[in-house]
Amino acid sequence: MIAQKGLSPKAIDWQKLAQELAERGDLPGTAEIIQTVTQITPEDEISAQELAALILRDYGLTKRVIQMANSCFYNPQGVEIATISKAIIFLGFEVIRKIALAANFLEEILRQTPDDRRHLVLSLLSQSFFSAFLGGRLGPQLRRTKEEVFIHVLFHRLVRVLLAMHYPEEYLFLRQLEREKPAEVKEKLFLLGEFLGKKWSFPRSLVDSFEGSPRSEEEKHLASWVVSIDSAARAIIRENDPKALKSLLNRLKLEEDRAGELVEFAYRATKELYQPLSKHLTFWREKAEEPRISASPAKEEFFQKALAEITALLASPESKYQEVLFMVVETICRAFDCEGVLFGLYNPGKGGLVVRFAVGAQNGRFKGALFPVGSVLADIFRKKVEWAGKKSAIPEFQKISLPSETDILFSPLIVFDKPLGMIMAFRKRPFSTEEAQKISILKNLAVMSITQAQAQRGA
Repeated sequence: MIAQKGLSPKAIDWQKLAQELAERGDLPGTAEIIQTVTQITPEDEISAQELAALILRDYGLTKRVIQMANSCFYNPQGVEIATISKAIIFLGFEVIRKIALAANFLEEILRQTPDDRRHLVLSLLSQSFFSAFLGGRLGPQLRRTKEEVFIHVLFHRLVRVLLAMHYPEEYLFLRQLEREKPAEVKEKLFLLGEFLGKKWSFPRSLVDSFEGSPRSEEEKHLASWVVSIDSAARAIIRENDPKALKSLLNRLKLEEDRAGELVEFAYRATKELYQPLSKHLTFWREKAEEPRISASPAKEEFFQKALAEITALLASPESKYQEVLFMVVETICRAFDCEGVLFGLYNPGKGGLVVRFAVGAQNGRFKGALFPVGSVLADIFRKKVEWAGKKSAIPEFQKISLPSETDILFSPLIVFDKPLGMIMAFRKRPFSTEEAQKISILKNLAVMSITQAQAQRGA
C-alpha cells in the first residue's frame, strides 16, 4: 500500500510500477491483434485468413465475436452465423476486425481482473468503449478510417485501466492526487504508457494518442482529436452535458443535432459489446430501455399465422406486391403493438419518403405525407439494415408531429441494390432485438414480392 502523505507524485515508485506492469499487465493477445488490424487490408485474403485464425486461438474471444456477429446491432437481419469465416464474409472485413479488437481487448481485461476490482475496472472500460464507439463514427470527418479512430480512442486511457486492474490502491491515490496536480499526473501517466507501449511493440502512432501525450497539444494531430472526443464523452457520462460534443461537431462542420444520434449509437454499441458496461453509463438511466417484454402466446400465434398467409400469397400465381406489402405493414402493427406503421416510397426528386401505406390509430394524418431523408435515413439505406431509436435522435424528424420520446424502427426496402422505400413503425417503448429480427423477416418477404413483380414485367 502507498502512503498518502503530502499527495506527491513521488509517493509512487513509478519506475518499479512500470517494470511490474510490463510483467503483470502484459496483454499479448491484444498487442498481437493490434499489429494485425493495423496492417491488413480487406483485399488481402491471406491476411483475412490470418485474422480468423488469430481469433480462433482463443475460445473466449471466438465466443464473444460469434455472439456479437449474431446480435441485432451488427446483424439485424437475423442471419445465423456460427463460424468466424462466415462472420468475415457476411459482416465485412472492416466490421469484423473492429469487433475482434474490441472483444479481444475486453476478454483480456476481464480475464485478468480479480472480482474485488471488477467494478472499478468496468467503470473505466465503459468510458473507454463509449468514447471509442462515439469517436469511430467521426473518423471520416477526421480523414481517418473509423477503425483507426476507434482504436486510438479506445486505448487512450489504457494505463488507467491497467493500474485499476493490478494496483487499485495506487490508482485511487492517483485520482486523489489528480485533483490537485492534474498536469503532473498526466505527464506520469504518459511516461508509463510510453514505456509499456515500447515494451509491447505498440505502433508509435497509437502510443502518441495515450493520455498525457505531448502530441495532443498539436492542433491537427490525431492525438488532439482523441483528447477532444474523450473529453466530450466523459462530459456526457458524468454530467449528461452534450455541450463539448456539440462544440466538437461544430469544429468538424457537422450539425449539432447529430449529437443525440451519436450518443445513442455509442450507448447501444457499448451495451451490445458487454451488457454490464451499460450499468456504468448512468446518464442514460432516464432514457434507459424498458424491460423487454416477450411476445404473448396470442401475439406469437398471430405472427406465425400472418407469416404463413403472406408466404402463401407470395407463392400464388395471383400474387400482387401491393397486397403483400400491405399485409406486411398490417402484421407489424398488430403483432408488435405499434401506434402506427407506415410505408414510404422513396422519391429522390422530392428528397424524402412519400407515405403510401399507413396503418394504426394515427394512420389518417400521415397518408400522403412527405418524410425527409437526411443523414440518419440515408445511412440506413446505405447500410441496408434495420435501425431503431428515439425520434429525438433523428434530426430530419424534428418537425414530424410525434412526441420526441417516440421509438421508431426503420426497415429499408432495397430492390436490385437501389433504395425503394422504408417501413417505419413507431410506439412508446423500444423495439427488442427479437422484434427487429421478426420485422426484418417480414420486410424480406415484401422485397421478394416486389422483385418477382419487376421480373415478371421484364419478361
